[in-house]
Parts: sequence; structure tokens; C-alpha cells
Amino acid sequence: RMNLLYCSLLSIVRITLLSSSFLTEITENTEWIMKNQECIDIIKQAKAYKRNYEKGNELVSFKTAERVCYDAHRLLFSITMRDMEVYSMDTPSTIDLYDPLTHSWHRSESSSSPDDYRTIIAVNMKMIFVGFDHEERLHPGFEVYDTQKCEWNQVVLQTAQPAHIGAIGVIE
Repeated sequence: RMNLLYCSLLSIVRITLLSSSFLTEITENTEWIMKNQECIDIIKQAKAYKRNYEKGNELVSFKTAERVCYDAHRLLFSITMRDMEVYSMDTPSTIDLYDPLTHSWHRSESSSSPDDYRTIIAVNMKMIFVGFDHEERLHPGFEVYDTQKCEWNQVVLQTAQPAHIGAIGVIE
């Protein structure tokens, strides 16, 4: 009975609180995990995300589309690529976010122009969408994902000419 409780606990905190590194390096050898098949499956899933992250977020299969999966602290999100020959690896067209309460993914699209180059950066448990134009100039606005409302909100920088992507770290 305790194994079932442990497994339920691991399932709940897996995505929201524990990183893949923590799961694969610290908890995987725990006795109660190794005795429960569902816990073993969760560890295997974490290893798969960790392996792909360490290889530079290589494309992995997700449902029917080619996707890149990111596992950041308290955020698990997956990106569908558009035309891989035209756009760079950092050009997502749709984003799926994992909801640990329902154990399901939901689709989220940014309001950025589809002609822009875009990338997603996770900072301080927030997901930030950064846009670039075709000359790789940083746009004067970012979109920050509101996990409560499940929507993207535009954030405009105070300066007219942002210096670098590193400026995103100051957005709260």
C-alpha cells in the first residue's frame, strides 16, 4: 500500500517539482521506486527527457509531430517545428505545455508574427517567448506565459534598443 502512495506522490511532483537530473541521478536507485513498475516508467520518461536535453534538445517523437522537449524546473513544454529546411531549430510554431494536475498536454500558440524567428527561454519558473526578425534583430517585446490563465501576455521593454537576450533575465 505504501508503494502505491509513493508512486502517486512521485507522479504528482515529477513534472512540477523534480528535474530529470534529480530523478535519474538521486531517486532512481531508491528501493521503493525499483519495486513499482509505474515509478520505473516515470524514471524512464525522465531519462528520455534528460538524454534529449543533453544532446542539445534533439528532435524527439511526440504524438504525431516532430518535437523538441524541454524539461525546466516546474515547466515541461514541447515545441513543434515548422519547415525544418527554412527555419532554424529555434523556430517553434506551436507549444504544448504539460499540466501535472490532469496529466495531459495542452496546446498554446504565441501571438507573435508567424514570419518571425522565435525561441523560448525558461527563466525563474516563467516561460518567455522571444521574437526576432529575419535579420536576427531582437524585437522590442517579449511574451510571458501566464500558467494560471494559460495564455501569453506581451511585455514591452523600457529601452528602445534591447542589448541582448540576456535582458530577459530582468523581467519579473
